[in-house]
Amino acid sequence: SSCSPANECWVVVQLNVTVRQPDWNRTPANITRKIGVNSVSDLIGVITINNIRDANYSFTVNSNNNLITVNQSFINVSDKSSGQISVYHNATSAPVGIYRANITIRNLNGATPTELNVSVTLEVVNLALNIISPNQASPILGIGPGSLLNIVANLTFNSVPLTENATWLIEVGGQACTNAQFS
Repeated sequence: SSCSPANECWVVVQLNVTVRQPDWNRTPANITRKIGVNSVSDLIGVITINNIRDANYSFTVNSNNNLITVNQSFINVSDKSSGQISVYHNATSAPVGIYRANITIRNLNGATPTELNVSVTLEVVNLALNIISPNQASPILGIGPGSLLNIVANLTFNSVPLTENATWLIEVGGQACTNAQFS
């Protein structure tokens, strides 16, 4: 069409848009964990994949950082159910610093969305716990209910002993000790 002047022309277009809910999602979107230097490899978080539809879905799961790993690289999630992926750190020998990873979850069945990421931030701090006694080399045997147990430990941050603002939990045989005193 011709218009005069050109800036006063318009065209009316009708758009029909259908917004479809996702077929699946994941929680959380982010995992953040702080660990002490020389920490033993351990669980840092769990990702839940929620299948919202009446269809079985398969997923691949990958991390782009070998210090942050997952317990499985493939998972099936049946219709209207959930599956879990455990995320671990393998930063035992990592120096102090901040490490980041993306855990990519990719659907293999054409579901929407095709993939989602979980951002992981792992901070290694200069925190060290040295259990002087008892330890594996010199264990204390015969501990039971009502026994007195003396634990000698040294907790440092940046090589300076922490003498306050530290929370301790002592377990013997998987049971938390009650009436524990710390100094």
